[in-house]
Amino acid sequence: MNRRNKSLLLGTILGGLAVFIWGTISWTVLPWHMPTLKSFSNEQAVTAVLKGNAPATGVYVLPNPATPAASPEEKKQQDAKAEKQWAEGPRALVAYVETGASMTPSMIKGLVFDMVAALLLTLLILRSGVTGFTAKTLFIAVIALFASVVTYVPMWNWWGFASDYTLVSMFDLIIGWIIGGAVIAKVT
Repeated sequence: MNRRNKSLLLGTILGGLAVFIWGTISWTVLPWHMPTLKSFSNEQAVTAVLKGNAPATGVYVLPNPATPAASPEEKKQQDAKAEKQWAEGPRALVAYVETGASMTPSMIKGLVFDMVAALLLTLLILRSGVTGFTAKTLFIAVIALFASVVTYVPMWNWWGFASDYTLVSMFDLIIGWIIGGAVIAKVT
């Protein structure tokens, strides 16, 4: 195996594994995520409302003026109603999953996704011409900063994601990829 392919393989596996381990520590050991997640005052009532009003797994928005078969006049009325509710509240963006599941498949998929991301960053490093451990790590840190801004800031802006949740999520992503980036920098 030539040096480039070895670097690509090691960056993918070790970089992805480093980010996955960081994420596990971040969510299970550090006390910063859980305080940003709020609880409903009556989970059973909310569960009943969701089961009764969300016909399938999907992402639901409130207000949602979209009715595909609406006439132009109906659409205009729905848009006006949604705009009023947007201004007055409440607004919601709900990722609804109608069935329960084991955490194991999600953990495995998370590790695979981290490795795919590490593969892409390793390819960028190998093609970028950036040299030196610090420069490579900073290169990936800037990409992580970019990713955190384009991922979390729009959700904060448009859907009112709480500032504490947004900041913790951004820092988590940046720190994870600085760690993963350092590993990638070391093996490339």
